[in-house]
Amino acid sequence: MMVSITLVLFVFILLGRTEAISNSGCGITKQCFSFPTGCSVTSSSCLFISYVYNATDQSFLFELSGGVGSGSEYVAVAFTSTPAMANGDLYYCTGTEFKSGALQVRYNAPSTDSTTPSGVVQLSAASTNGVGECTFTRQASITKIVTSGSKTFNLVTDNFFILMATGSYNSGNIVKHSAANRFFTSAVVNFTTSPAPVTTPSPGTTQPSSDLTSGCGSTKGCFRSPPGCSTQSSTCMFLSWKYNSASKTVDMQLSGGMAASQYAGFAFGSSDRMQNADLYYCTASAVKSGAIKGLQAAPVDTALPEGVTNIQAGTNGGVVQCSFTRPASVTKDLSAPNTVIDISTTTYYILFATGTSLAGGLSYHGQSRVASTRSIDFKLNEDIGGTVDSIDMVKAHASLMMIAWLTCASIGVIIARHFKPLFHDMTCGGEKVWFQIHRSLMVTALLATVIAFILIFVNVKGYSVKAGAHPIIGIIVTCLAIINPIMAIFRPHPGEKNRVIFNWAHWFVGTAAHILGLTAIFLGVDLAKLNLPEWDTWVLVGFVAFHVITEVILEILSAFHGHISAYKKTPKNSMNMDDNAADKDQPPKGAGIKYFILVVYSLGNIGFLITFIVFIALH
Repeated sequence: MMVSITLVLFVFILLGRTEAISNSGCGITKQCFSFPTGCSVTSSSCLFISYVYNATDQSFLFELSGGVGSGSEYVAVAFTSTPAMANGDLYYCTGTEFKSGALQVRYNAPSTDSTTPSGVVQLSAASTNGVGECTFTRQASITKIVTSGSKTFNLVTDNFFILMATGSYNSGNIVKHSAANRFFTSAVVNFTTSPAPVTTPSPGTTQPSSDLTSGCGSTKGCFRSPPGCSTQSSTCMFLSWKYNSASKTVDMQLSGGMAASQYAGFAFGSSDRMQNADLYYCTASAVKSGAIKGLQAAPVDTALPEGVTNIQAGTNGGVVQCSFTRPASVTKDLSAPNTVIDISTTTYYILFATGTSLAGGLSYHGQSRVASTRSIDFKLNEDIGGTVDSIDMVKAHASLMMIAWLTCASIGVIIARHFKPLFHDMTCGGEKVWFQIHRSLMVTALLATVIAFILIFVNVKGYSVKAGAHPIIGIIVTCLAIINPIMAIFRPHPGEKNRVIFNWAHWFVGTAAHILGLTAIFLGVDLAKLNLPEWDTWVLVGFVAFHVITEVILEILSAFHGHISAYKKTPKNSMNMDDNAADKDQPPKGAGIKYFILVVYSLGNIGFLITFIVFIALH
């Protein structure tokens, strides 16, 4: 293997490596990734990486280029197991130097190797008009020291994300990149697949003269969402197929998404979930293939299966459209290796999605996805529609949780803490007024929480890993919300020795549920499904500040007017239900100002709630 690398090095030295890196051969003789997608390597704003795999000695020839200024900047590439700048195998070029290193901890500058690892050989390092170009060979397996310890990066046996970035270079050290000068592939890359053919359509194919829906249900089968939509609309997700029994092939046509920045993709799935599916997607300039292995796992790019022909990719009125002919039977590594997907003998669900194309690949589709309501026989010419992964349940879930924890729980806590003494002996339905108000609000919060909990589990069909800590905290909140009223049902009578224990337990569970409920909302409003504006978090911060200021003012007034004596024997925020806890005298001094603050707070609280519900409904 080292003999082969040495020969390559000798040839490059002999020739002086005068040939500049170019886009030529991408998708034909080498695999390429660039950012922005399709950019020219001669531009200083273009980040570019290409590679060629040599199966004989299991080595790779890499080309790396990007803007380096006058030698004060670098362009870098790293291979990682996750799409994060951490625990990665790093290589960077300054135009005059080529070096290697390792990504350690996120948000920190990477480490630099004192010497280039054995198995990595620099072939060239040059700079032209501010663009740095480096070429190097790398053995398939390289070991680096990362945060977790010694880690082997084997590009033959394992798939990795490709990360690229630029930044400042100072005295042999690289400085952490800026957020604007980085990108990563949307899925892990299989480095051993053959370059996928890239077909640049002719002007005649980029502007089809007719709607692709012609012949649906008669001469070809069609799937579209919304039902009956036209392929001239970027919001129409469309797939057609025409089975040829003689050649055992199927002609596919695909449409959807805005040409400038999006992809349209579909997959043959064994169920209506995004898992174990044979994937195909197109951009304005290419048709590509992939595999969806596990539920909520990033798709893996693969070479187009052998026998895929008649590839065309282009646009029609700003809409991405492509076509190709696929063998009826192909083999891919899905949830199990060497899985056969034969649409002539087996029915499959259609999974369709559109999203932003990053570096020519896929990004998360968000809510732009549909699935067929049943498995489909692709030998038949049916015209069917799909079911959208409804956002309405998600919106209802979010709105109900905000009603529960922004409004009902917040006002209910304030009533129990600060207004119990002010209602003195006022009763309603045989119970103290403060308690009736508090109980009504908290029961409403409980019902809203339980309904919201059920809705989201039905919508995602289980537990959502991609939502991070939000579902975990939400489950805890729901459990606490159910536990607290059950505790209240079995509370000891006033004066019994265990009453104090109940008061503290009731306060702790209620306070924990309230805090965690607001925390879950903070995490939830930033999830991709809701697609709320970025400043939504600051509106929530404003609400929390409004609530805390109100609590502080009420606490000061209670202390100043001597109201605290009415509940000083209970813990802060206690929801003590002792009938003897209320002052039986006339309303104490300061009651008027506290009632006024309650009205102002309630109106302000409801204002925040309405604002969020409107945002949720409109997005």
